[in-house]
Amino acid sequence: MQDKATLNPTPDQTFEIVGQGAYDFVRVLTHSKQLQRQGRVEEACNERFHAFQRISEL
Repeated sequence: MQDKATLNPTPDQTFEIVGQGAYDFVRVLTHSKQLQRQGRVEEACNERFHAFQRISEL
């Protein structure tokens, strides 16, 4: 599976990011929350930061 994302327009004039792999931001957020609960705060922060970088590249 190739990592990719698309911006889908919504009825309220915004966009929804739909992605796979590294662009599956629901999975990324779930994983970062799990890391944080485990006390792995730095890893959780890095996960979120890298996700933000990927969003900004869209």
